[in-house]
Amino acid sequence: MKRCAVLATAALAWCLCLATQANAVTVWYQPTPFPSNVESTIQENLRHYSEGWVDTDETYAVPQTINPTLQQLDWVHVGGDLQNRFLTYLRFDLTGLPKNVDSALLYLMPGADTSPWTNSPYEACPVQSSWSSSGLWATLPTIGTCVGWYAAPTANQWSGIWLQYPGSVEWYSQWQNGTANNGIALYSEYADYADNAFFSSRYNDYPVDPYADARRPALQITFTPPVSVPNFQLPLPGGTSWQVTNEVGGYECMGGQPWPDTYHQEGNYFSIDFSPKNHDSNGNTVYTGNIPVIAAAEGVVTHAGIDDPDAGNGYYVVINHSYDNTNQTGFSTRYLHLQSNLQVHTGDNVSQGQLLGYMGMTGTLPNGQPSCTGVHLHFGMRYADDGHATSMVQYATMEGLLLKSYQTECGYDSLNQWTWIRYYPSHNVQVYPLNN
Repeated sequence: MKRCAVLATAALAWCLCLATQANAVTVWYQPTPFPSNVESTIQENLRHYSEGWVDTDETYAVPQTINPTLQQLDWVHVGGDLQNRFLTYLRFDLTGLPKNVDSALLYLMPGADTSPWTNSPYEACPVQSSWSSSGLWATLPTIGTCVGWYAAPTANQWSGIWLQYPGSVEWYSQWQNGTANNGIALYSEYADYADNAFFSSRYNDYPVDPYADARRPALQITFTPPVSVPNFQLPLPGGTSWQVTNEVGGYECMGGQPWPDTYHQEGNYFSIDFSPKNHDSNGNTVYTGNIPVIAAAEGVVTHAGIDDPDAGNGYYVVINHSYDNTNQTGFSTRYLHLQSNLQVHTGDNVSQGQLLGYMGMTGTLPNGQPSCTGVHLHFGMRYADDGHATSMVQYATMEGLLLKSYQTECGYDSLNQWTWIRYYPSHNVQVYPLNN
């Protein structure tokens, strides 16, 4: 089983680098498959990415007699024959993503053409009302004025669609500020046996395609952070990749209850759980036993201990980074459920990578029950002590990725058991504390 972070494959390795021009930053957001075991019941606005296609008549205004549902498969289709056209709807979950951006592009990967049909130019069109990915064609939104023609795509080469372009397309900003409905539709220029088949966010055929995650739709965002952001790195030792078991917003692919996890919402929205599982570039386990937890950036320790035994945090550390006490601004990071043998004290100045403690499972709830059932690190980030999805944390990056990009994905491991399979690399260099 392939185990790597999204955007970390050979096909998209270049995406890991932060592209900076002046103060602008370019990042990628590439959603993992939505948890299938909760998909039929979870609210629509919690999906990472909604998509689907329908086979309709060429006017796309009158539904077919059979009134087809939106097809949600490994592929989406744009094209058609002389009578029918394949119309695709796409939409991102924008919660927790940067709001004020300089540009935004959606990239789709077309697969190899396995039919006698040919690829054709296509256009992107805004939707004019809200829509559900479980809807019928008759209930899907009408389409607004389409923008330009995009060239016929080439198999296994990215095809880019502007969602935000200064002085022209402003869809992304309109979606974020609520002045337009989130989503676009893709429509083919021709209805003469042309079909563009793009990989969808559900594509995960790893046994056949080891780079399946690198072919899913990706959003490229360029923005200028409105505040100074430290150079955050993973809070775990570098040269190693670490498994994520719960992501920003409390979503995780196993669909465990409660789902979403309430401890990763509201003021703790920007929180990520890392498990002890890790491996090097060859898939070999590097760390066993006590797992070191290290500082994501330099700063001052403002808490190290267990001052409220019923809060569920257990032994935890809080670090302020470039924090302005007068104006109450700046970033802070939180490291929860550590073992009792913390390696730092309140008031310590710590370097990036400094050992804080060891991954544990401490913490109790007011009812006396444990707040966690397995060893893990609950890592959170706040700005001005605010970790809501609307906070400045939306502009923070860690190892070149938005925090929302640290996602879970499930599949079968080497023992053929269904489990989390997504790992993310750390480049943080561990530094041992000067005082114990």
